[in-house]
Amino acid sequence: MRSRAIQYVGIDVHQATLVCVVKDEAGDLILESKVATQGDAVERFVRGLGKRTHIAFEEGSQAQWLYELIRPIAERVVVCDPRKIATKGNKDDQGDAERLCDLLRLNVLQPVFHEHRDRELKELVRCYEALVDDSAGVMLRIRALYRSRAIVVRPRSVYHPAKRAEWLEQITDRGGRYRAEQLYAQLDKTLELRRHARSAVLRQACNYGAYRVLRTVPGIGPLRAAELMAIIGDPHRFRTKRQLWSYAGLGLITRSSGEWIAEPSTGTIRRRKRAPMTRGLNPNFNRLLKKVLKMAARDVTSRPSELQQWYERALNRGVRPRDGPPNTGAKNRGRVAGRLEERSVVPSTSNRAAGLNDLSALSGGSVAVASQVDGSRVSINAASGPRVPRLTLCPLGEPESALGHESQIEPWFPPQEPMRTEDVFD
Repeated sequence: MRSRAIQYVGIDVHQATLVCVVKDEAGDLILESKVATQGDAVERFVRGLGKRTHIAFEEGSQAQWLYELIRPIAERVVVCDPRKIATKGNKDDQGDAERLCDLLRLNVLQPVFHEHRDRELKELVRCYEALVDDSAGVMLRIRALYRSRAIVVRPRSVYHPAKRAEWLEQITDRGGRYRAEQLYAQLDKTLELRRHARSAVLRQACNYGAYRVLRTVPGIGPLRAAELMAIIGDPHRFRTKRQLWSYAGLGLITRSSGEWIAEPSTGTIRRRKRAPMTRGLNPNFNRLLKKVLKMAARDVTSRPSELQQWYERALNRGVRPRDGPPNTGAKNRGRVAGRLEERSVVPSTSNRAAGLNDLSALSGGSVAVASQVDGSRVSINAASGPRVPRLTLCPLGEPESALGHESQIEPWFPPQEPMRTEDVFD
């Protein structure tokens, strides 16, 4: 029995309607339709085309909703990168849908990953990052308000609730003082929401086994581990570690031309020994992932560790910090990719000691971890202080013992000490 031919569908997505073009395997037009951007209407349209249907549309604000809606119905769904599609001549909705249909039939579209299993964690991380940006914006507006009146701002005290009255007295006009009070009120509410969002992210992240694995990587704390899980999703979607490097914005761009030359005497063709020229890092990357890896690399190189020694050796060899590899972020991203690929909870000796150091900083106690690596032996000396929380997976009936519970989150404003700038911009 002969199988049914494949139908290729290109969809131009808009807020009110979807412009759809359907072609067969030979490229002949079968159908042109306009469908309302509603779940029932889209589902009826796709089901009417049959099971052997390949659909393509561009990445956008409604791409995830449309992908989850038609993925169980169609045989193949491709969400493509609109920046990789060249547009020539006049542009209209019908032409865009037909162009997507032709490129899908030729199998030349650049897909965008949309198989996010940890959808709840991803949304929580997005909420937290948005609140971080909002709070940083409010802080900058407060500082700009004082600078506009030639008032020297000290970042360590201008935001603290106990010292706000002293700063407000320096603003003489009523309008400026009212604006400063409103900005302080907005900052307090944003920081409160940010604190709740952080707790929700940590509570959700500690339910995954990959969270415990990522915590063994030097420089990866509880929040960064949760962000890595939300951004990367399934690590097996990257063929090798180099794809993950490029996704993190740490991949080098090289340019070369005229690589092969012919010998005049023998006529043989050989490759030039000249190395390809580098043109910096790739511009298309995930901003949040690059920020997480760069901050982790900064923290690792600021304290004695294996990566700090490797970084210093690279500098002694004459490598400049602004060059590509060797790069501490590249070194750390390899460790992250390795942990994700191994799916193992048994860390190495050096990473185990680094993970305990992170736990000591998290608990707020005086847990001294002295790692003496002799082959595969690590000696650990614990001083007196609060007990280090265990990395457990939210046991039934004991939610307080899980990492990230509200009872284990430090208060945002210390009761006696002034708030530090690094506590705000984490």
